[in-house]
Amino acid sequence: MISLNFAKTIDGLLPAIVQDHQTKEVLMLAYINKEAWEKTDEIWRKGIEGINNQLMRLLESYDVKVIDPKGTSFDPYRDEAVGTEVVEDEKLVDTIVTVLQRGYELQVDDTTEVIRHARVTTGVLKN
Repeated sequence: MISLNFAKTIDGLLPAIVQDHQTKEVLMLAYINKEAWEKTDEIWRKGIEGINNQLMRLLESYDVKVIDPKGTSFDPYRDEAVGTEVVEDEKLVDTIVTVLQRGYELQVDDTTEVIRHARVTTGVLKN
C-alpha cells in the first residue's frame, strides 16, 4: 500500500499529474489532499499501490535506497532546497523540516551516488 503522508506536506497537498485518458497528454500539475485520495475508486487506488510496491521492490533489488533526510542538516550534494519554513527553535535553522519529494541513491561498490536529490524545505528563524 502506498504510504501517503499528507501531514508531511505543505498545506496537506501532494502533487498529481492530470493526463488526458485517450492521448496521454499531460494537461497540468494538480494537487490532491487526503480526502480526495480516499474518495478515489478503490480498485484504481489498489492498482496504483500495487505498481508502487513493485517499483520499490525493483529499486531495492538494484541497491537503490530512498533518501529520507528529514531532521538532518541540509546537504547540497544530497538535497535540493525548494523552499523554507519558519521555525521557532534555533536548532532547526538550516535543518530539513519537510521532504516534499523523496530522493534516491545507488550503492556502487564503496561509493554512494545520488540519482535523484530529495526536494526539501529548510528551517529559517522567525524575524
